[in-house]
Amino acid sequence: MEKSLINAVIESYLQGVSTRRVQDIVSRLGVEDLSASSVSRISRELDGRVEEFLKRPIEHSIPYLFVDASYFKVRTDSRYITKAFLVVTAIRDDGYREILGARIADGEDELFWTGLFDDLKDRGLSGVKLVVSDGHKGIQKAVEKSFLGASWQMCHVHFTRSPS
Repeated sequence: MEKSLINAVIESYLQGVSTRRVQDIVSRLGVEDLSASSVSRISRELDGRVEEFLKRPIEHSIPYLFVDASYFKVRTDSRYITKAFLVVTAIRDDGYREILGARIADGEDELFWTGLFDDLKDRGLSGVKLVVSDGHKGIQKAVEKSFLGASWQMCHVHFTRSPS
C-alpha cells in the first residue's frame, strides 16, 4: 500500500474518523481495494507502535522534566467529552531532548500526574533535579511526592503570562 494512503488512514484515525468512514473517503478518492479490515489493521499497528514507544525503558539519567497538559474533545462511546492529554518531556544528562510519556486522563490533578510519574519511574526514570511546568497545583503536589529533593519551577512563558 502506498505510504501516502497509509498516512491518510493514520491521520483520519487520529482525528477520530470511524473505520467505515475512512473506507468511504478513500473509495471516493478512487482507491477501491482498501477494505475496512485493512483500515483496522493499520490502526492496530499504529496503536501497537504508540504503546511500544510509551513503554520503552528509560536508560539515561534525566535531570530536567517539562510537564504540561492540553485539553481535547475525545470520543468516548457515542459522545465527545473533554479530556486532558498529559505530556512529559525530558532533557537527558547528555543534553538530548525526548518525550518520555504521554497519557489521556480525566484531568490534571495530583492523582493523574502522580500515576504518570510512577509509571515513568517504573520504566527507569531517575536523577530528576528540576521539573518545569505551569502553575497547576496538581503538578506541584505530584512533583513534591514523586521526586524527593527535586525542585519545581514555573515555566517562563506561563510566568510572564500570569497576572502579578
